Amino acid sequence: MYIILDGTVEVIKRLILAGMDDDDSAEKSKVFTKIHAAGRHPVFGEIALLQESKRTATVRAHNRLHPVRNQEGRLFRPGGI
Repeated sequence: MYIILDGTVEVIKRLILAGMDDDDSAEKSKVFTKIHAAGRHPVFGEIALLQESKRTATVRAHNRLHPVRNQEGRLFRPGGI
C-alpha cells in the first residue's frame, strides 16, 4: 500500500475482457482517473492487503511524486494505535 504525500498519479485500466486477445494491449488501456495528494494523502494498492487477487489497475506518476510505502503490509491507524 502506498500513501501519496505530494504529487499526482494516474490510474490506468485495461479495456479488454478476460480471455480476449492481448495483442496491442498498450492501445487498449485508458487513464481511468487521476489522484491528487492536495493535503488529503490518498492511498493506492490497498486491495492487495485485503484480498489475494491480481492487480486491478496500473498506477503511474503523473508528475514529481512523494509516496510512502507501508513496508509491513499491515493496515494501521493514524496516531499509531
